[in-house]
Amino acid sequence: MCRCGAGHYPVRLMAAPDDLPADDAADDPVDDDLPELDPATMVARSDEQVSAELDGEVVLMNTVTGDYFTMNDVASHIWSLLEEPRSVADVFAEVEAGYEMP
Repeated sequence: MCRCGAGHYPVRLMAAPDDLPADDAADDPVDDDLPELDPATMVARSDEQVSAELDGEVVLMNTVTGDYFTMNDVASHIWSLLEEPRSVADVFAEVEAGYEMP
C-alpha cells in the first residue's frame, strides 16, 4: 500500500500501475502531490480519516491535521463506496449509474 501523495488525503492508493504518468501540468489547479489516477488504480479510505453522519451530511475529519470537511451527496456516495478497496473505474461506474450525467 502506498500513501496518496506527500499530504494527508482522505483516499489512499492501494495499488497503482507501474507506468502511472507524472503530473507535468504547471497550471493544473489540482494538488501537484497527487498522482494521476489510472482506471485500474485501486483506492480506499485513508486510515488518517474518520467520518460521521451529522444532520444528514457526512463529515470527514483528518486525525493527523485536525482538518474537517462536509461532503456533498456525490462525495458522500463515493466515500461509502470506499469502505472496501475499489478500482477507480469501479467507483466511476457506480457514480455514473447512480446520477444523471450530462
